Amino acid sequence: MPVIIKSPEEIERIARAGAVVSKVLDELTRLARPGVTTHELDAHAEQALRAVDAKLILKGYVAGSSPPYPACTCLAINDEVVHAIPGQRALQTGDLLTIDLAASVDGWCADVARTLAMPGASAAAEALAATTRHAVVEAIGLVRPGVAWSSIASAVSKSVKAHGFALVRGYDGHGIGRKLHESPRAWLHDSAPSDRIAADFILWPGMVLTIEPVVVAGKPEVRTRPDGWTVQTLDGSWAAHEERTIAVVNGACRVLAG
Repeated sequence: MPVIIKSPEEIERIARAGAVVSKVLDELTRLARPGVTTHELDAHAEQALRAVDAKLILKGYVAGSSPPYPACTCLAINDEVVHAIPGQRALQTGDLLTIDLAASVDGWCADVARTLAMPGASAAAEALAATTRHAVVEAIGLVRPGVAWSSIASAVSKSVKAHGFALVRGYDGHGIGRKLHESPRAWLHDSAPSDRIAADFILWPGMVLTIEPVVVAGKPEVRTRPDGWTVQTLDGSWAAHEERTIAVVNGACRVLAG
């Protein structure tokens, strides 16, 4: 699929969607604490988004043969990697929580994720979360017109490995705009040289995409639970996930949501 280049006006519209999603994510970050259930966080997000007429694009979303996703957020705890369905599970002292939220405002989408360490989290959990935040910040700092995406992916992969962690394959950043998922696929993990060449692309002004490192403390092998959505590590190691919606603009990178 071709990459859709956005006009400055369209980027502003995505930025407005990004401001809405980021505000709700800020609220969830403040509410997340031991004793609060993931259902309670999801219910707050749904109410906040509906209050501003934002479309809940995750709720009802279908990927391939999956069942419709039943919530408006993905709330992953500890060994859950991505796409964890909210429920009656309460956050515990020391947990690592990832909040992944997407919505559409006036037909334009934004997608963000943050990993939070609950009070009492271990040094290892804090390091995992910090490394993942550093990875997304490092990638954003390298984004500018004319740069090959593979050079950014290589730098991020080396940085994550240097801290003793691993990037998960298959859950990548992506183009975003009128649709939640557009071209290109913005992978960050290691891959064979031939795969990198086939999947590589050059950044140009007007590109809007998400930067999305998904990092694990152990081996990067994962499985999907019988619910058809929740992805967790095979070895029980913990995971962290950060995501920002960004635009490539003249000479720089602009963060639209995060």
